[in-house]
Amino acid sequence: MNRDPTPRIPFSTRLARGAAWEEAVAAWLMPKSAMILELFRYRYNGEAPAFIRLGERVVVPDIQLAAGGRTVYVEVKSKAELVMFNGIACTGVDLAYWQDYRRVAQETGLPVLMVFVHESTREVRAQFHNVLDAAPQKREVPTCKFGRGGMVFWPADLPLLLARIDVTDERRHIRTEHLTSAMLKGHLHP
Repeated sequence: MNRDPTPRIPFSTRLARGAAWEEAVAAWLMPKSAMILELFRYRYNGEAPAFIRLGERVVVPDIQLAAGGRTVYVEVKSKAELVMFNGIACTGVDLAYWQDYRRVAQETGLPVLMVFVHESTREVRAQFHNVLDAAPQKREVPTCKFGRGGMVFWPADLPLLLARIDVTDERRHIRTEHLTSAMLKGHLHP
């Protein structure tokens, strides 16, 4: 039997780490934008916030960000380590969540900014869902050891570099300011 030598981090630890990065990204976005709605803070029976329709749940991204009469969703994905996929360092999202985020964008008409916090490279990278969806480097893997219902992978350097991070004593600091000028031009700023 071929076993993965990498120890799995407990789900509760990954969830807490993800929540800490969601808070750090929300705090970092706040001074740069008029308003944010921290959707990640709202849970129902321990589940992520979602749109509901006839018993169907569609998970919504972590943050809704609004400025100048425009709105985008922001989904924060934190990764302790990058994944090697066919010899390429990759970042990714659970396939079921990716399908939900695409559906949210389709149903609301609002773009979804995917923010990837890569702790191992100390980078924050981001790209809008439609750009990632159209990327020829995108790989959907219906079954793999990383996601419950499969994964979607992109080369880790495909999303644009937004910021560098520092992690000290469980405090998360994001530095540099590429977001408003590089990523949100045309989406939030006229």
